[in-house]
Amino acid sequence: MKIDFKKFKLKEKIVLLNAVILTVIAVILIFLIFPSVTLIRKIQINIQSQLIELENKYNKAQALRQTSSNLKKVEPLVGLLDRGYIKQEKEIEFITNLEELAVKNRITQKLNLGSIKINKTPQKVTLQIFTKGKFEDQVRYLKGLEKLNYYSNVKNVEIIKDTAKKDGDTKMVLLVDTYWQ
Repeated sequence: MKIDFKKFKLKEKIVLLNAVILTVIAVILIFLIFPSVTLIRKIQINIQSQLIELENKYNKAQALRQTSSNLKKVEPLVGLLDRGYIKQEKEIEFITNLEELAVKNRITQKLNLGSIKINKTPQKVTLQIFTKGKFEDQVRYLKGLEKLNYYSNVKNVEIIKDTAKKDGDTKMVLLVDTYWQ
């Protein structure tokens, strides 16, 4: 079947030409542009997800770099931390230091050390110190106790003035947390 376009009127030719043009545009839209737009959207979503992933990796790398830097700063100080613990095998040295401190400050003292578990994990042991001497000497003793190279925390200080005696002596009871390893 052959169609003779010469027999069509001008109006029909224009309508037919418009229909053909619209059909060609529709085919181009359906088969070229829509798939391309869909592909572009998928690529855009992939790019955004990769960008987020890359940013997360960058943040993790920055945090790791910062942690590494902090570790390098802290590593030399780890030995200082260990020096503050009283070593279980150096218990006599610790008690000797306390005795020397008492003699230096002209006071008498009695020590009651709580039980120490024999292991290598750090532990807190309460030490009771009973002292007797002049108030000024007691204060110097406390300052000296604070300056010792051991971790200690004075939990309780009780000072008792003996009014019956005229020698001016005071008694002091200290509860001190000490840290052993």
